[in-house]
Amino acid sequence: MNYLKTISLTIISLLIGITVLSILFYYDIIKENIFNILRILLIMITFIINGYKIEKISTKKRANILYSITIAIIFLLINIIFSNISLKLLIYIIIIILSNFLGSFIYRKRKKT
Repeated sequence: MNYLKTISLTIISLLIGITVLSILFYYDIIKENIFNILRILLIMITFIINGYKIEKISTKKRANILYSITIAIIFLLINIIFSNISLKLLIYIIIIILSNFLGSFIYRKRKKT
């Protein structure tokens, strides 16, 4: 149940963050380059926090790896259905996986001290 709560909080925070960024971009408050950078930063920060939370609540060792791969496969399948696979998509998936790993790494280092 905790995993489902964490996943839903991740999806909700991404949807809210990207919606706010899109509104700011639509009304020309932020430019396209800044929008793209903030979108990637939002994804990275969300998944770093998510990786931290998953590592904190997990009872299994390395549960974050399974979670990262699951999220990556879901994003990949959604993009295969609605569009083509591109280099940009693969970079996003790598960013998601590495952000999750970074979050779990931060938790493990913090737990040791």
